[in-house]
Order: sequence, then C-alpha cells, then structure tokens
Amino acid sequence: MPFYTRLFVKTSLVYAVLAAGLWLLTDIASLARWSGFSPYQAGLHAFLVGWVLQLIIGIAYWMFPKYTRARPRGYDGLMALAYGALNLGLLLRIALEPWTPLVIQPWVRTAFVVSGVLQWVGLLAFVVNMSLRMKRAR
Repeated sequence: MPFYTRLFVKTSLVYAVLAAGLWLLTDIASLARWSGFSPYQAGLHAFLVGWVLQLIIGIAYWMFPKYTRARPRGYDGLMALAYGALNLGLLLRIALEPWTPLVIQPWVRTAFVVSGVLQWVGLLAFVVNMSLRMKRAR
C-alpha cells in the first residue's frame, strides 16, 4: 500500500475519533449550559473533511490508474501539499469554530478564510494529481 494512502487513511481514523469526541463534548456543553461554546460544527468538519474526505482521498490515490512506470502514483509533491494544506486548514478550522459565538474579531474571520483557502489548495493539489493520472490512462 502506498505511503500517502496509509497516511491519509490513518489520519482519517484519528479524525473519526476526534469527531465523536467533539460531539460528546457538544452534549456535555449543552448539559452544563456553557453558553457560547459549541463544538458541534467542528465535529461536523472533523467527520466530513477529516474522516470521509481523507478516507476517500487515500483509497482513490491507491486505486486510480497508474501514471507511468517511473511515477505510478503521479507526483508525490502534490500529495504532500494536499496532505499538509488540507490538514493544516482543517485543524485551524476545528480549533477556531467552537469559539466563534464568543469571539467575533477580524483576525478570527481572517483565520477562517485562511483555513478555507488551505483546505481548497489541498483538495486542488489532489485533484490535479489524479486528473494527470486519468489523462495518462486513456
């Protein structure tokens, strides 16, 4: 199994556990009546982007057609960029999201934009690498 497949799949499992923990924390916050603190959305992002999307990326990287004999998986640099940007953006989002009702500062909005751009760049790097592999397979 390729390195990036293992990396994405193992990371997705960590996010699955994190999402469940954030949803448990959401229930605890509700029972304790912690107003303004809700990690539900962060758990949703951990689940959808962290677990589901990264699991799909890892398996797709493994299963898509080979690019060439010399580069069967395409460009490792694009996958490193995909992994780093996607996870950095997601972790930034997860860290900020539970506190947004409490802190509406310009730097928080800027950090949200940065997290979105990072996730978009990560996904774009993956899409470019996979599209090169699909073109080659024709």
